[in-house]
Amino acid sequence: MEHRIEGMMDRKVQAVNKRLDAFELRVLERSAPATDLSALQADLAGSGLTLMPFLLHLHGTAEERPAPTHAKGKRHCSHRTEEENAHKRQRRQEKEARRDSIVDEELRQQRVRERVAGASSSVPVAESTTESAMIADVGTTEGVTTTVPAGSGKPDPPTC
Repeated sequence: MEHRIEGMMDRKVQAVNKRLDAFELRVLERSAPATDLSALQADLAGSGLTLMPFLLHLHGTAEERPAPTHAKGKRHCSHRTEEENAHKRQRRQEKEARRDSIVDEELRQQRVRERVAGASSSVPVAESTTESAMIADVGTTEGVTTTVPAGSGKPDPPTC
């Protein structure tokens, strides 16, 4: 079994090597032939012409270079336009404003309920007492209210 796997791996490695060799040959065939500019410049020097204006005309100046090819044909990664982004931003702001308005209204209603409850009774009443609750002791000592911890400090007996 191991011998078969080894043979299969060898065949795959050989196939990859063949593809690499073929690729290298194609790359080498495509390389542009080197032009000997010194010989051309020597010929032009005899006639009084220089090679630089010719080369600048062929290749352009540094300012005239085209955009890099890696950006060619690519679009911005965002599919939204500026108008869509503005619309989305506006909807989000409206939603936040609506939420804030609801919270403000709830707080206003709570304050109204507290004022009404405070005005309807002249004496605050503790509605329920639990172990850790505080009871407002309404004494007549110069209108100062004192708080006393509720409960006896003992846990409730177990119920059966």
